[in-house]
Amino acid sequence: MHYAELQFLLAEAAEKGLISADPATFYTNGVKASFQYYGLTASDEYLNQPTVAYAGTQQEKLVKIGTQKWLAFFYTGLEAWFDWRRTGIPTITPGPSNQNGNRVPVRFIYPIIEQGLNGDNRAEAVKRQGPDDINTKMWYLQ
Repeated sequence: MHYAELQFLLAEAAEKGLISADPATFYTNGVKASFQYYGLTASDEYLNQPTVAYAGTQQEKLVKIGTQKWLAFFYTGLEAWFDWRRTGIPTITPGPSNQNGNRVPVRFIYPIIEQGLNGDNRAEAVKRQGPDDINTKMWYLQ
């Protein structure tokens, strides 16, 4: 976990009232840390843009936190996808050649070898979690 991610998680927790702190401070720290990671500086001009400035309804603020966190996850493997499927932020539109019914996958399927080597446990897991399909939501999102 890098510092920008930590700050965005704290901003989200504070915005949702899960911790007692100023979410705007965590949010601004996260944006600045994201820029600093690449040797850049988040200018006041950037921070004060309507789509970036920490203002609006709670949902608008959560969208801004999620969007900036998404940007901070560039070059961080699958972390952006994991966070997106938890929050649905930012809005993602499948590409024009999407071969999944215009849906973004939300899980990995069990490898085929699991059916042979661990069939009983795989079947029990599928029974609890739902179909072994890339479009079946994770248990905590159902």
